[in-house]
Amino acid sequence: MPPLLPRLLRRLSPAWGSAAAVADILWQKLGWLQSAKHSRPMDRHGKPLPWMTYPALAWLDHLDLKDSRIFEYGAGWGTLYWAQRAREIASVELREDWVQELRPLLPSNVTLHGPLDGTDYTECARRGGPWDVVIIDGSQRLECAKVAVEVLSPGGFIVLDNADWFTDAAEFLRASGLIQVDFQGFGPCNAYTWTTSVFLGSSLRIQRLPCPWSGADIGAIPYLP
Repeated sequence: MPPLLPRLLRRLSPAWGSAAAVADILWQKLGWLQSAKHSRPMDRHGKPLPWMTYPALAWLDHLDLKDSRIFEYGAGWGTLYWAQRAREIASVELREDWVQELRPLLPSNVTLHGPLDGTDYTECARRGGPWDVVIIDGSQRLECAKVAVEVLSPGGFIVLDNADWFTDAAEFLRASGLIQVDFQGFGPCNAYTWTTSVFLGSSLRIQRLPCPWSGADIGAIPYLP
């Protein structure tokens, strides 16, 4: 969107000007238009992202995961994102086309299992556990959640995408004593909002990065006391 357009529209109508500014943040600065064009979750620079909501990504972006071991149910472009963030990642995928697309792109700290289905898929997280982070964003989410709580390391957390759709998996994780934190909003590619939920134990061991996220680079106004 041309940078002067929101300003010009604001002269005609404050509401239209504000709407144009919101669209510019979502389409351009968060990279939604880029991801929708290529049907791949990515930021405005074309770098891979997990297919989760932008509020969840803002939180995850500022965790220090460099020493973490991550297991991911459902491989994709998010696998490439996690590979740059974590010490080690293992991912299992059901679809052969995704496996074929990803294998040539993966660095040495990634182990990709698949294509697998059924119990081979759900039980895959038991290989090499425990894990500091378990991401549930693929097939059989309730069954994956049941395994995830058993292979999660103390102080780690579980991410369940589309928690508003897979309410049975979310309910199970809450019943296991984990605290559910919801991040609802828009995300890459999709023209609707959904919920990515993080499930935390009594003590989160993973630390935040030193520089807190302010959002100023995507249009937020810094708080001035």
